[in-house]
Amino acid sequence: MADANLAACQWYHGLLPREDIKQLLRNEGDFLVRMSEPKEPGKREFVLSVMFDPKADLIKHFVINRTITGKFSVDKDSFESVPDLVKHYVDHKTSLTSSYKCLINRPTTRRSWQLDHIDIESTKKLGEGAFGEVHRGTLKLKKGGKKVDVAIKLAKLDVMTKEQIKDIMREARLMRDFNHPNVTRLYGVAATQEPLMLVMELANNGALDSYLQKNECNLEKKMEMCTQSAWGIEYLHEKNCLHRDIASRNCLYGDGKVKIADFGLSRIGATYQMNPKCRVPIRWLAPETLRTAMYSQKTDVWSFGIMCWEILNNGQEPYPGMMVAEVHVKVKEGYRMPLEWPGIDSKFVNIVMSRCWAENPMDRFSMSDIAKGFEAFTKIPRPHFDEGKKSDASKDGSRQSDYIYVFIRRGISSTNLPFFIMNSIVLFALLACTSAQFVAPGFGYSGFGGYAGWGYGLNGLNRWGSWGYPGWGYGGWAAPSVATTVTAAPVVAAAAPVVTSTVTAAPVVAPVAAPAVVRPTIIAPQPKDTKISIIQRA
Repeated sequence: MADANLAACQWYHGLLPREDIKQLLRNEGDFLVRMSEPKEPGKREFVLSVMFDPKADLIKHFVINRTITGKFSVDKDSFESVPDLVKHYVDHKTSLTSSYKCLINRPTTRRSWQLDHIDIESTKKLGEGAFGEVHRGTLKLKKGGKKVDVAIKLAKLDVMTKEQIKDIMREARLMRDFNHPNVTRLYGVAATQEPLMLVMELANNGALDSYLQKNECNLEKKMEMCTQSAWGIEYLHEKNCLHRDIASRNCLYGDGKVKIADFGLSRIGATYQMNPKCRVPIRWLAPETLRTAMYSQKTDVWSFGIMCWEILNNGQEPYPGMMVAEVHVKVKEGYRMPLEWPGIDSKFVNIVMSRCWAENPMDRFSMSDIAKGFEAFTKIPRPHFDEGKKSDASKDGSRQSDYIYVFIRRGISSTNLPFFIMNSIVLFALLACTSAQFVAPGFGYSGFGGYAGWGYGLNGLNRWGSWGYPGWGYGGWAAPSVATTVTAAPVVAAAAPVVTSTVTAAPVVAPVAAPAVVRPTIIAPQPKDTKISIIQRA
């Protein structure tokens, strides 16, 4: 690691992955000094990285060599220290190499999430792992100098491989973009000196599974825990993040809040294909993931259902009395754990059993729909917070399903064909339901991006319940029929919430008879002009 003089230089970034370097170096001559990722444990070098050609997005990396006499060099000249080397090339505007012209002129300083070791104080060791320790401590904030209680992960770089270090830094890169009351907050990373530190908010009750095992919680509190967990995972999915390891052991509990944590397996993207040879938490995995090692948001939904079972059963390991190999077989055969508890709401059971643990991932609810469902029967208000930066998925402040959902809540009959005018855009919604389940085949007015699709209610009545979940609509005809292919029309984005006066209902055209009870395969939202096949099945 660097000595104190080098660590004090703001252009020294310590263990900075190449993925972050690309975001920091923008203009020709921008530079920083970092520590290389080790080719083998314990062996690292200093590297001078410089933006060589911004148009080609070409960054040059110069290894700073150590001479026999202990000096530092990148070409012919050698210097007593790395700061002396950098100062020489900046002041004299000398090329870093004699082979071609490459100058450094503007240092790139550390960002707010790059912490200084001097501001971090460890007060108590909480645990230890193969590659480091977890401590309780304090962090002195850069703004205002206030000290806050934190949890500190200390990594032993001398025993870690390049891939292990990259995994830790990937986790930190993911977490620093999160800001939600039910997701563990990362304050930053201290990487300029040994040891490498990940500094996170401290949950005073520790891991959720341990808390449940040591403390008696009533049913109301457990439902609150499940709802808070749903909010956290919903937020991650809006950020296009797959957690891939949802379980009570990977959540924290503090100040009455569940916080999703442990992002070591998390990935950005809608799907992720894992190496089938990797070890995985079998008891929490969906059947399709057990078969194919393919992860999606619906895999997280399944795992969330398992975690709800854990919360209800006081942190007990899922599938009690069964070996892992037996779980692997039974789940793929259709086995589901019973979800029973005195006084438990049937709506909760239905969501977990039918909408989290559905065999077909397309039949599972999204985390957004699950969160809304839990809010409906628990009556727990959604937390309000200022994230500062909204995710791309929620920039317009609405979801595709909001349109019909608001129409239904405004009291429009579900057995008729309402005609809507919203911001001068014509929308149709053909809605029909049965006493067993809600099926809303429909069509959107061609070219206008009509919102129709399927919705679900839980009260079993021949009307929309207190919460309904219309699905996705497509322009052109989209009524379910065997092997019908349709083209998705452009999505209509709402400039303002639908609950404004811009939404008006015209007179009802004509009642539409409910179709036979046929369960259609749910099709996820698709990009513009994507071909979609709608297949009926019994």
